[in-house]
Amino acid sequence: HVFPWSVKNLSPAKGLFLGGGLDQIIAQLMGIVSVGIFTIIFSLIAWFVIALTIDLRVSEEEEIEGLDLSEHGMSAYDITPEE
Repeated sequence: HVFPWSVKNLSPAKGLFLGGGLDQIIAQLMGIVSVGIFTIIFSLIAWFVIALTIDLRVSEEEEIEGLDLSEHGMSAYDITPEE
């Protein structure tokens, strides 16, 4: 926090602008990095589990045709030339 205090001032940490130095910001950056690493690891685990159970690719025909048409039965962008 830049100004780490609550309504009752329960936080003993001083922020960057209150003379606390970089300790609080470094702690928060460590928290951000650890959450990012956790998210990447568990997202990859989920991706591999899904990839093992179902096919994540569409057929080549559906890819050429467009997924809007194969999934929803209509084209999202009608780009046919006008006559």
